[in-house]
Amino acid sequence: NNASIQDVLFFPQMKPEPKAQVDSDEKFQELGISIEWVAVVKKAGYMTIEELKNIENSNKFHQELCGLNKKNKLGLKNPSIEEVKEWVK
Repeated sequence: NNASIQDVLFFPQMKPEPKAQVDSDEKFQELGISIEWVAVVKKAGYMTIEELKNIENSNKFHQELCGLNKKNKLGLKNPSIEEVKEWVK
């Protein structure tokens, strides 16, 4: 019921995108994550504490963090696997 296809295609693009929920750095620090690693955890795609708590394989998460540290040449001391297990429990 529109005069042109542009009317149909244009308006869905105008919808505001839902904003992703992001927890504050302080909430991550409450779990024992140092401030240097909070940015790395978020870069890995874990923006909320809930997402972090839903991680099933802490070993894989540990490897992902260490890989980001190395790939981005951050020069951070890698956390131990025990530390990472404490973060996600």
